[in-house]
Amino acid sequence: MHINELILGSTSKFRAELLKRVGISRFRQIASNYDESDSQANDSKTLAKERSRMKGLHVPAGPNDLVISADQVLEFDGHSYGKAEDAKQAFERLKMLSGRTHFLQSAFHLIHIDEQGQASVVHEGLVTCSMRMRHLSDRDIRGYLELGEWIGCAGCYQYENKGMLLFEDVDQSDAAIVGMPILALANAMRHLGLDLNQFASFP
Repeated sequence: MHINELILGSTSKFRAELLKRVGISRFRQIASNYDESDSQANDSKTLAKERSRMKGLHVPAGPNDLVISADQVLEFDGHSYGKAEDAKQAFERLKMLSGRTHFLQSAFHLIHIDEQGQASVVHEGLVTCSMRMRHLSDRDIRGYLELGEWIGCAGCYQYENKGMLLFEDVDQSDAAIVGMPILALANAMRHLGLDLNQFASFP
């Protein structure tokens, strides 16, 4: 498979940093034009995969580009949860998760653009992250919300920052929890016959 350019279909600095951490540094970040609220699947795994796929297919990439897209959905007691609309809802979400185990469904896709500009999915992956939160007092929750890390996050926390301290135990890598299952992604790219060194910058 000939790849002209590698595209990360996200403006997330954390996902970009994860790629760079494993030596994948030759890529561009381009935001998707897809509105994730248009995906209405009932179960969390299907919803995460649908959002990731549609985000990738709506990235304005060029011929022979390879797009990496990703999405996360929080699952708790059989229900899916998206981003909180305001601090009040974020407080209720964290209070609900306090002392309990929830799951982050972390989906990713690799999408290839052919010579004619047609996009097609060449790999789909999903990693489930089990997250046990410690017991939080109302004061704990309010103190954390004041940091603003809840904004734009499915779980109302940023595990890559101070949100990590909200937890007792997790069963996946930091990368998968942040939303870029880097080991699964790297393996998928190798299985497609790609040499990851071609996306590395050398001195």
